[in-house]
Amino acid sequence: MAESIVHMNYVRHMVDYAKKSFQSMDDVSLYVDLPESIRRPSATMGGHIPDLYYQDKKIFIIGEAKTENDIDNEHTRAQLNSYIEEVRYHNGEKHIIYCTGMLPFSQIKNIILRLKKKENLEGITFHIIDNFTRVNVV
Repeated sequence: MAESIVHMNYVRHMVDYAKKSFQSMDDVSLYVDLPESIRRPSATMGGHIPDLYYQDKKIFIIGEAKTENDIDNEHTRAQLNSYIEEVRYHNGEKHIIYCTGMLPFSQIKNIILRLKKKENLEGITFHIIDNFTRVNVV
């Protein structure tokens, strides 16, 4: 479950972003790790639980909120690899969303850009958003 108010606000912002970006989303297929959520995500194949999980016949989305102190570490790298492996096995559009604050926004974006150059991640779209208005889709 989301561990801090800041983290929960990032999760809420990410859900709002996803609903606006993918207007065909239905609430029945949306799982969110928030105290008020009835449907919570289960673990991915790698054993990590995303903050947002959505799947229908056309779109598959995994979302993760990251606070400033939880960006560049082994746990976050393992999570990202787990989410990549999870979306690879699905047909249709594949999206991974990261929501963070203004300061770590560029750090996450650079991690994703380096990973995309290093590995074959064709077909997976990454959305890096901050808790205000910045959005970068790679």
